[in-house]
Formats: sequence, C-alpha cells, structure tokens
Amino acid sequence: MVEDSRIPNAKRTKSVAWLARYSQILTGLLAQAIFVVACVTLFLMLTDDDQRNKMTPGGTVVMVAGGLLTMIVSVIYMFVTVKVKFSRALDTYLASDDAPSLPIRTDQPLTKPLETLLLTFTAATHKSQAFFFTSATINLVLVFFDESWLHLFFAFLCAFSIIWLMPSVGRLARFIQNALDMKRASEAAS
Repeated sequence: MVEDSRIPNAKRTKSVAWLARYSQILTGLLAQAIFVVACVTLFLMLTDDDQRNKMTPGGTVVMVAGGLLTMIVSVIYMFVTVKVKFSRALDTYLASDDAPSLPIRTDQPLTKPLETLLLTFTAATHKSQAFFFTSATINLVLVFFDESWLHLFFAFLCAFSIIWLMPSVGRLARFIQNALDMKRASEAAS
C-alpha cells in the first residue's frame, strides 16, 4: 500500500510555504467576515431613519471616539507585539545551535528552532489581526447606532491592516533571513 502524500500528517514538519498558506487562509476569512458585517450594517443603516432621529451630536462624538480608541489599541498592540514577542523569539533562536542548510527553500521542512521562530511570528501576527478584526467589528456595529461614516472608514482601515499584516512566503522568508543574519553577526562577534 502506497502512502498518499496529499493526506495531511500531523507529525510532518512545517515549511515556509505551508505556514504562509495557512496564514493567507486565516487572513482571507477575517477580511471576508468584516466584509459581510459591513454589508449587513450598511444595509441596516441605509434603511432605518428612526435611529438617525434619536441620535444626538454628543452621542455621535462619544461613539466615534470609542471606535477610534479600539483601532488605536489595535495599533499599539501590534507595535508591542513586534517589539516584545518578535525580539524574544529572535533571542531564543539566536541561543539555539541551529544551522539550516542554505538557501532555505520555501517547500523544504524547517528545522525545529526555525519552525518555532516562524510559529511565534505567525501567532503574534494573527493576534494583531484579531485585534484589528475586533476593532472593525465594533466600528461596524457602532455605524448602525450613530450612522457616522467615520466608523466605516475605521473599519476599512482595520480590514486593510489585516490584509497588510498577512504573512506571505516572502515576508516569512525575509524574517528567516533576518534571523540568520543576526545569528551570523552574533557568532562573528563572539
């Protein structure tokens, strides 16, 4: 009996291409969910005048500020993640005795330290994307209450951020190359 290579194997080592594809699928699902919520909210907003008549200017300002605040929290979290999580993952990798064969092909299995490094990178990226997704969803819900087009703009910026953060094969390869360059530099200095 010949084993079919298309059957997923849980013990198979991940490759750069596999991680990028997984991340692209997750990013697509997040962006699609924002688009669906935006369409429903826009439909409700354009068909309901009662809500517009009940809203005061002060209430609109508070809701817009709340929507902006969630987006600012997402941006701050993204920068903190880059500063803390990525540097910690790179420090751990630099301390390992990993010596992968170069050049790294996107379809070759990764060494365990490189796999751990990339999983940390993609996990932190997905957490940042989830923050932006939450911010977009909050803004799209707030659109229904105050009908401010600023909420749609904030939601669009969040959706753009989710797509911009998507770990592609090139981004993952550059991250690996930066880690290898840092490792070589630290070995040369010692």
